[in-house]
Amino acid sequence: MARYYFDLLNNGEDYRDEEGQEIGNVDLVREQAELHAKDILAEFMHDHHEVGDQTIEVRDHKGNYVTSVPIKIVMGLDWDDIEKRRQ
Repeated sequence: MARYYFDLLNNGEDYRDEEGQEIGNVDLVREQAELHAKDILAEFMHDHHEVGDQTIEVRDHKGNYVTSVPIKIVMGLDWDDIEKRRQ
């Protein structure tokens, strides 16, 4: 398993994930990033913050860029399908 870090880029401010998460399949990294983005979106909506250019950016254990998910994109995803694929 490899360790991946899910950083939040928030309108010019970076919040680095210092713990990371071990994921055995690189294909699941994007799905996990989408789930993190969904959680952030829910927090922003609950706290009445504006959703702008926030992005979850994923890096591997060597610091290499893997993928990114803009928070806005998660509004249109099929979450039931994502949850089924994770099981």
